[in-house]
Amino acid sequence: MNLSYEMEVLDVLDELIFHLNSKFEILGGNKRVEDLGFDLENLKGKALDIIISPQYRRVFRASAEVSFKVWITTKVKLRVLNANGEQIPVEAKIFPKENGGRAEFFVILKPEYLWNFRVFEEFPYPVMILGKKGVIFLNSKALKISEEVEFLKLDDGDEVEVGGISYKVRKFESFHGFSKVSILIFIEIPQVDPRLEKFAMAGIMSSLISHDLKNSLTTVGILLENLEDENLRGRLKRVFERIRKLHMRIINVVKPSLRVSEFSLKGLIDEILEDLTHKLSSRGVEVEMNFGEDFSLKTDKDILYEILHNIISNAIDASPYKGKIMIFAGISQKGGAIYKFVSVKDFGRGIEKENLSKIFNPFYTTKGGGTGLGLFIVKKFIRVLGGEIEVKSEIGKGTEFLVYIPDL
Repeated sequence: MNLSYEMEVLDVLDELIFHLNSKFEILGGNKRVEDLGFDLENLKGKALDIIISPQYRRVFRASAEVSFKVWITTKVKLRVLNANGEQIPVEAKIFPKENGGRAEFFVILKPEYLWNFRVFEEFPYPVMILGKKGVIFLNSKALKISEEVEFLKLDDGDEVEVGGISYKVRKFESFHGFSKVSILIFIEIPQVDPRLEKFAMAGIMSSLISHDLKNSLTTVGILLENLEDENLRGRLKRVFERIRKLHMRIINVVKPSLRVSEFSLKGLIDEILEDLTHKLSSRGVEVEMNFGEDFSLKTDKDILYEILHNIISNAIDASPYKGKIMIFAGISQKGGAIYKFVSVKDFGRGIEKENLSKIFNPFYTTKGGGTGLGLFIVKKFIRVLGGEIEVKSEIGKGTEFLVYIPDL
């Protein structure tokens, strides 16, 4: 196949592709090189090192030499430089190729950061994402703002007014593919609260952390399977599983999506209690479970884990030293529909009647150092599952949370 034709075909891909000779000099590439701010013609004849961050050049060359000597495809994590000298994390795949008896290479650079912009449709704020050529994405709440504001000139902390509503702008820099982007979040000024601003930025950061964590987990999982020491492998797998659950917690907070399966409630509660072992033992709290070992649920296990983990953790906090928590489960009818329910009851001080209506509000907390987001997120998750939650409390006798979940 003609090389120029091959590159035209490869222009439609998201990955950046280079054609190199055996000296690692650039012979050609696809149009994605423009995303880095370079002109391909000016790069031809130069070593690919020119766009690789200095600390990764030796790693790249070593991987390419292995590919050449053994004639296999190799992969390596790198950081490449754009025309502004900014480092962009990528995965490089190096393919050896024979051309008229000469050894050559194709190098495919896949960017680590590729945003799923749909997550911003879930945000309660107008969100706009700008690239060097203008608007890349805006959610439905930002449409009116985009029509009336010179958004390209906005900076972090600026204030704008649209349709009689005043907004404060929060600006966040990141990468999408090989391009640097600016993420603008517009928060109504009557709602501007340092905690709300941090919550909005936390959503952005969670998306980035989740992406990095997913890549790391995949690598660690493969390495664990190849450990010969069974005892060490078992211990590390337990740590790995806790990190995996943390990853799922981040994903679910940012953008919950259902992954339905049938599972044992006792198995799920046992996992939660294992995670809370230190907290239980430090307060001397006992947990009594009153339901059959064969009691099962058909819903999203990871989301229900988060719901019950939060409620049980709160019950431990509310319990007196050497207190007790009781967990029940059963089947109930509500509004003509059949639900399975889980009840978590503590015997602590209880919640004042006037505060019961506030406990699911964001940032409402009576704990020192608490964020006030736990039960707010619990209620959001329960809605995702199509369920309901009830709270019963009596001062001096304790509090009971009832979570009703339909079998999906």
